[in-house]
Amino acid sequence: MTQEDFYLQAGIRHNNGESWRELIEDFYNQFNQMLSVDAIRKRVKRVCNRQNNSNQTTQQTGCSISRDYEAHNKDGSIDATKTVLDNVFALGGDKSKILNYLGYSDKEWELVSWRISQWDGGVGGAPRYSLQYRLEPKCLSYVNYLEEAKKIFQQEIEPVTIKTIKEVTGLKNQKLMEIPPIELHLGKISDSIQTGEEYTLEIAKKRFYDICENIIRKQSIEKCGKCLVVVGSDFFNSESDCCTSVHKIPQQNSHGYIKLFDEGLKMYLSFILTLKKYFNTVDIMLCAGNHARAMETYLYFALQQRFFDDKTVNFIENYKQTQCYSFGDCAIFYNHGDAKLAQIIKSIPAEFGSEWGSHKFRELHLGHLHKEVTVDDEGGMITRRIGSPCSTDAWHAENRYVGATKKHEVFIWHTKFGLEQIYYINTRT
Repeated sequence: MTQEDFYLQAGIRHNNGESWRELIEDFYNQFNQMLSVDAIRKRVKRVCNRQNNSNQTTQQTGCSISRDYEAHNKDGSIDATKTVLDNVFALGGDKSKILNYLGYSDKEWELVSWRISQWDGGVGGAPRYSLQYRLEPKCLSYVNYLEEAKKIFQQEIEPVTIKTIKEVTGLKNQKLMEIPPIELHLGKISDSIQTGEEYTLEIAKKRFYDICENIIRKQSIEKCGKCLVVVGSDFFNSESDCCTSVHKIPQQNSHGYIKLFDEGLKMYLSFILTLKKYFNTVDIMLCAGNHARAMETYLYFALQQRFFDDKTVNFIENYKQTQCYSFGDCAIFYNHGDAKLAQIIKSIPAEFGSEWGSHKFRELHLGHLHKEVTVDDEGGMITRRIGSPCSTDAWHAENRYVGATKKHEVFIWHTKFGLEQIYYINTRT
């Protein structure tokens, strides 16, 4: 978001009751600049007047915007203006009908307030209407997500077809393939003109299945008896309000959260069904991220329900922010990595005293920064940040968080000898 875009949004938000002080705080959080009340008021007025002057048909005053505009707020709500040719009140005040008329799903959004004003001299002399409205997201509950998941379970989900590998024999139970969270940010969009990188739902899915295929090709060489699949760590791009992270940072998404949850669940179902064909046992653990903590937790619960009676698929039922997985003499700790690194490292021996003392090899695996970083043997533990296959979005491009290799890592462990191999899977699309 540019500063001018912010001022345009601020005009709508102020007209809907937000104070200048609140807008100043939001501006500081986004641009690291502090403005006075007088300064932000003048800038908003200047930008809005310039926009109004570009459209001579408007009769709006103050800082309203005549063009169609949608402002995504930090709390997940949306303030918008939209030019309509019909008087929306003709819909009888039915909120569901108004939402559908405006192109929003009444399953995902609540119409909180709206105000309509008339413009004279519209198309063919007919009046036009400017609709200002506020939407708030509806968040699905755990029960609602499971109901949505049941619809997916009724569909026929097939494993990924690996054309040249039909089976893998001679599996070694003393070897583990660790598959860290695929930090895909499913739903994130990126425009190559703005960022230099294209990213869509279809591209994200293609990269996911490429990773799946490469994992099986590595397995045909390593012949691990067991694999660990870690779910979460920003697999989805935003929380169930479909426009913000856990900390209410606005996100640009390609689809609503129901569509993204459905697609994500089908992807992981296909993935696990594939892994079952090539491993003796599949262990699944949750490590939720800071973009979609609830959605990733519900994804984990849905997978647990699907494979409830499957003896080859085991779920590690621990929902703490830091997790520990034991494999022989190896202890693998997990945290998304959005907290202070020093604090995470410091807390592990205290939180996992038994595991810390009883294992010879210890590693902490983190995500969050979308780049590979390794700190060797810090306090008796190796810390690794894992890369991400997702593309750069507009916010990261504007703030120069660019250049990291788009990749995923896979780790091969031995019960007695610790970490033996790291495989890198670079994106192909």
